[in-house]
Amino acid sequence: MKKINLAWTSKITSKYLLLIITMIQWSCYGSNEPALPLFTAIKNNNSSEVEILIKNHKHWASERHDDQTPLCLAIKNGKLEIARILLESSPASINFKCDYDKLPVDLATELKNFEMIKLLIEKGANKNLSSSLRLALQNKDFEMIKFLIANGANINENNQKDKTPLHLAIQKNDFEMANFLIAIGANINASNQKGDTPLHLAVESDNFEMAKFLIVKGANINASNQKGDTPPHLAIQKNNLKMAELLIANGADIDAINKNGNTPLHLAMISADNQLIMFLVKKGAKTNTKNKDGNTPLHLLIDSPKIFENSTEFTPIITLLLSNNADINAKNNDGETPLHLAAKRSKSFSSTNDINDIYNENAALEMASLLIKQGINVNETNKKNQTAYDLAKSSKMQDKLYAAMQADISKKTLPAETISDISQLQTQLSSLKTKLEELLKKLKEISK
Repeated sequence: MKKINLAWTSKITSKYLLLIITMIQWSCYGSNEPALPLFTAIKNNNSSEVEILIKNHKHWASERHDDQTPLCLAIKNGKLEIARILLESSPASINFKCDYDKLPVDLATELKNFEMIKLLIEKGANKNLSSSLRLALQNKDFEMIKFLIANGANINENNQKDKTPLHLAIQKNDFEMANFLIAIGANINASNQKGDTPLHLAVESDNFEMAKFLIVKGANINASNQKGDTPPHLAIQKNNLKMAELLIANGADIDAINKNGNTPLHLAMISADNQLIMFLVKKGAKTNTKNKDGNTPLHLLIDSPKIFENSTEFTPIITLLLSNNADINAKNNDGETPLHLAAKRSKSFSSTNDINDIYNENAALEMASLLIKQGINVNETNKKNQTAYDLAKSSKMQDKLYAAMQADISKKTLPAETISDISQLQTQLSSLKTKLEELLKKLKEISK
């Protein structure tokens, strides 16, 4: 008779006994938590029991207990080998979320379990490292950030709000994080969906020190966003003279054109910021560049509502522009000179008795007077053949323009067409006068 290997028999018997007990447990727990024995085995770090249980339960990977899948529970309890067994049995389980809101690799990141993250990356989690990287960034876990990047995380990937990690660091004014990210390879000129680089964000938020830091680190000072705005455009829009000085001093293009054709000087005119205007002009900004509407900086200054708040303050600005070769008679796409715009402004303010409108109409008149004094052609016509006088009808400016036009007639500065019309009228009047004289002569003869 053969001797029976009792140890081997005991092993087989215990395995089958475990299986039988497990099946009984599953049937007892009912349909709500059929895999509860598996969760218990994971907690107890019983890998052999786990192997038997997952072989005999088809849908174990998606089962949940306390909002955890089996894999999540293994990660939460640091059971590396059991996690490996589970992943090899069900590769898809790597995407089943823990606590319903985070991926297994995110949970491992949160727990700073480097070995577990390595395992998850090995099994395919490298496609889902962006959320883990965001988590490490939020926690300022520099070691984890380095580790994730070394294992495939994209340091320049935009998040759901379309910002790279460096954009986020700039927004949070986090110099330590920004410096760290740049040091490990973050693209200092990465753009978000709007085309804004980190430097754009720093300028837009009036963060002078961060802007200076980024410039020192090599940021492109002339990068343009989707609107075509460069950092200097944004500095001017924010009326930030100190920022504009920093950018221009470090080589920013003072005449950069955005998609509307506006240079920084155009934008300074719109905001009617005399300090910015003086700074840009003295730094050599071009004074005759036309935007998409054909407006020069002088057009925009005269048309800016803000200029009427204190028109006398801008008298030296207009003088400065003209002394720097600004064309006082330049026409925009509608054929209008700055004087046409001043006349239209005056007309718009003349229809009410509101104290502010009366003040603004007087300010417009002051602007027109200055332009006339500086030699603007008062008889210039727009594309509708209108002079500034025509546009200013029924306003205080009308008399001023009429007087200026009369003064210019003797200088023959009227358009050729107007001079021709006047000549024809004079001929017709002369002919009519002759006919009247003849008629009067005949009447006298009849009366005799």
